[in-house]
Amino acid sequence: MFKYCYGYKTIKSLWGNFVFRVMKFKEFFNLIENGVRDLFRKPFVIFPGLVFFLFLFGFSNLGGKFGYLLQTTPTNVAWIIGSVIVLLGVGGFISAGLIGLCVKIVRKEKVKDAFFSSAKKFWFRNFLVLVLFLVFFNLINLTLFLFTKFMISVSGTFSVSASVFRILSMLITFVWIAGIIIFFTFSNFYTVGDNLGVGAGIRKSRGLVRKEYPATLSLSVILFVVVFLVGKISGVVVDLINYGVVLPLTFLIFTRFVIEFGK
Repeated sequence: MFKYCYGYKTIKSLWGNFVFRVMKFKEFFNLIENGVRDLFRKPFVIFPGLVFFLFLFGFSNLGGKFGYLLQTTPTNVAWIIGSVIVLLGVGGFISAGLIGLCVKIVRKEKVKDAFFSSAKKFWFRNFLVLVLFLVFFNLINLTLFLFTKFMISVSGTFSVSASVFRILSMLITFVWIAGIIIFFTFSNFYTVGDNLGVGAGIRKSRGLVRKEYPATLSLSVILFVVVFLVGKISGVVVDLINYGVVLPLTFLIFTRFVIEFGK
């Protein structure tokens, strides 16, 4: 049951009243439009994403060259764990710097050494948030695995078509993302932008998403659609677009979202 109150909606649930604001279309459109403007106004913001892409490319080639050394289970496990830590560490460093850079751009302040100062100061906290996201997405994979095992176990009693199975799997993934993971969307941006601890950043993110849930979900869906459409492009161009355009644009939009609506 919905209740309108001064531009807000309230959903009464078992977990208490869930109050969120219905963002005006103009506000929502301006977030995206200003993000695009910021990207064209400060085009150098694309470089951190491109650097991360080059790192991923080089790191994957490195793994391919030394693959012959990974012939045993222990070495494979060690390589996987080490690779994840390195990737999250580098990702935490670059994304922390990119957030710091985006904060300066959105506020129209001098960027100077914003990237490196932010990266050096917040990379570990950002790394911890990325680990949390990794845990959640692995929980999604675990849920899908258990769902698949369940469907196989009951296939003798009843069965579903491949298309229905895909739809159910997508529904499970959507419930995870829209019901849980979405509330952590702005954790990095609060942790870095407001110099908060990981726990405080998560709480602030949860509060903002609760208040602006429709807008947050809409932005997430738009981002998913953009990445999906870009993925239709073949070759290395898709990676250049994702890391050089989509990534910095997303950070600019989310940073502006926090600055304008998260206080």
